[in-house]
Amino acid sequence: MKKRRRSPFAKFFFNLTFSDKIFFSLLGTGAVVEEIADYIYEEFGVRPTLRKFYFGDNQYFKKRNRFLGNTLSKFIKEKLVIAEGIRGRRSFKLSRKGLDGIFSRFPKLKYVGKPWDGYWRIVVYDIAETKKQLRSRLRVELKKLGYKFVQKSVWVSPFSSEENLESFLKKEKLWGRILVFKTKLSSDESRSMASKYWKTRIINSESPNFTVLDNLFSDTLLPAGLLKSS
Repeated sequence: MKKRRRSPFAKFFFNLTFSDKIFFSLLGTGAVVEEIADYIYEEFGVRPTLRKFYFGDNQYFKKRNRFLGNTLSKFIKEKLVIAEGIRGRRSFKLSRKGLDGIFSRFPKLKYVGKPWDGYWRIVVYDIAETKKQLRSRLRVELKKLGYKFVQKSVWVSPFSSEENLESFLKKEKLWGRILVFKTKLSSDESRSMASKYWKTRIINSESPNFTVLDNLFSDTLLPAGLLKSS
């Protein structure tokens, strides 16, 4: 029997922690509080349905009922999730604080559908061999922010992630020790860069088969308009 191939998002979801599975389930179904519905529409062009989400109807979560209850109680206490209704018939929605939490862990979510500003970001660093853990944390963060490794200690990205990167570098006491700059390339050079490091089989928002979640987590996401740069 032929093994069913998982989509990029299915692979991504499978490897999430249980807590993050809850957040993405709420976000994916449009179960969000009204105060962030307009924000999601304005930022991503997606109008949430605002329908409620009952975890008891989902077999994955039903099998983990006790753990689910404890986790949801924690999220409600921290105001990451809003509960409605009475015990036994409660529904749940993602709060703005919960959405911000997702963004902090998965910043590439902010890039979906965003037009390209025409700049490439380049990060160059030289971290001593004695600080391997610090170097490893930096690499993980760069990947999370959508950067691609192009050669030893050099990473590039077309995403406007400066604010996130600056926060990370300051937290790790690397601010001022890492070279970060922006530059423009010709249209041909930009397309060549995208083709080489984001691969040629790119699924982007201009494709008729565009799927936001698969695009986002297949590691081929590019800003809208980059491939049509002139």
